[in-house]
Amino acid sequence: MPQIDETKNAREIGFKGSARFIWHPCEGCGKERWVILIKGEPSFSYCCQCTNGKLGASNSRWKGGRYKHPSGYVYIYLYSGDFFYWMANHQGYVLEHRLVMARHLGRNLQPWEVIHHKNGIRDDNRLENLRLTTDLGNKQIHYFETKLNQLLGENKNLRQEIGLLQLELRRPMPKEGTCL
Repeated sequence: MPQIDETKNAREIGFKGSARFIWHPCEGCGKERWVILIKGEPSFSYCCQCTNGKLGASNSRWKGGRYKHPSGYVYIYLYSGDFFYWMANHQGYVLEHRLVMARHLGRNLQPWEVIHHKNGIRDDNRLENLRLTTDLGNKQIHYFETKLNQLLGENKNLRQEIGLLQLELRRPMPKEGTCL
């Protein structure tokens, strides 16, 4: 039987990978189990049985109710009594940009309403960076932004070519019979 605070590699205790684990007691019930180490600290203070059913700040994995998804969007946790809870997913989270717009409008957003980030940065949820639109409107915005950027790039290239041609025209022409 391992001793409390004893550490081992994953493979030594029958797990896959190269992570380090610590034999650590649950703060709720005292049950001892292997817990993965993150930056030298146990990753979980409570076992699964003590954590299940605990929501919000009472859950040992609570990080303030705000997290950034790998897609770049920010999610906010809402309690069931919140006016905007209707917009939340089955876990109680709502996209922050939708919540910001809904609070500004003072109403819940409809599922077909889309919030567009004007600067394209998905976690920049300032009201002045958000635009309420539909799915079709959002696709049109993205299409025209892409076209505009493409045309601006072509315009820049053409201006550079014009500048080079103007420089060539300003150069004095060599006299006949001379080498360049």
